[in-house]
Amino acid sequence: MNKKMKSIKKGIALVMAIAVAFCAVPAINANAAVKLNKTKVSIGVGETFQLKLNGAKSVKWSTSDKKVASVSAKGKVKGIKAGKATITALNSTTKKTYKCKITVLKTFGYDKKKFLTGHDFFSYNGTLVAGSTYYMDGIKLTGEVWDNGEGYQGVALDNKLDDGKHTLTIKKSGYKTFTLTFTLETVVYDTIVIDEPMVHEGTLYLFMNPAVEDKVTAYVLDGTSVTPKLDGMNGDGYYCADIDVSKLSKGEHTIKISAEGFDDETVTFTIE
Repeated sequence: MNKKMKSIKKGIALVMAIAVAFCAVPAINANAAVKLNKTKVSIGVGETFQLKLNGAKSVKWSTSDKKVASVSAKGKVKGIKAGKATITALNSTTKKTYKCKITVLKTFGYDKKKFLTGHDFFSYNGTLVAGSTYYMDGIKLTGEVWDNGEGYQGVALDNKLDDGKHTLTIKKSGYKTFTLTFTLETVVYDTIVIDEPMVHEGTLYLFMNPAVEDKVTAYVLDGTSVTPKLDGMNGDGYYCADIDVSKLSKGEHTIKISAEGFDDETVTFTIE
């Protein structure tokens, strides 16, 4: 009887040992699976990044410097000003902490939608940041950097770009790198294209497609041939003409442009 009882006890002990070992394995795996999706991130001022503590059911987030980077209750980090901060994720179940180092960089503030790109230049709306370095397709640009005085900056390309996809990169220490990928495609014009004519302080400003460069043969203002005060290519890739209209009366007027190889184009403008 004693031998039988001892045998039963040994059997029960063995079963319990197996059960304990079996239950312990998932707990170890669960702890090992808890992990931040990023431990080091660089973002620009005003930009956001979503941190996640994968494998944790409940998380509390905090920042070491809310003046540099903030973090929401759901782990969304926002750059406030240039500097460094540490975001801490507390696993509410295990009380273990996980940290992500955040570097907040200044941004150039350029709008990608307002970049004008051509085969031999590019320009953009925004303030020129002194000390910036420009790269086209990974090659540093050494061309002239200019400011048109009307909020647009530009850079002349060292070599004319072929049609196809290209990448412009702007870098400066302490700033988040700006990258713009664009596709160039040569446009074949069969007519003169003129943007909306603009009149300012007695001058009519005409902006035409670049294909008419050196091909304009006549400017006819209200039926009379005139010579522009200035004409030629501008930094934004347009062929421009400035025409004196200071002596015209108020109301609507017309200007006709003739160019070799193109149909004549007539546009209407108003003197107020």
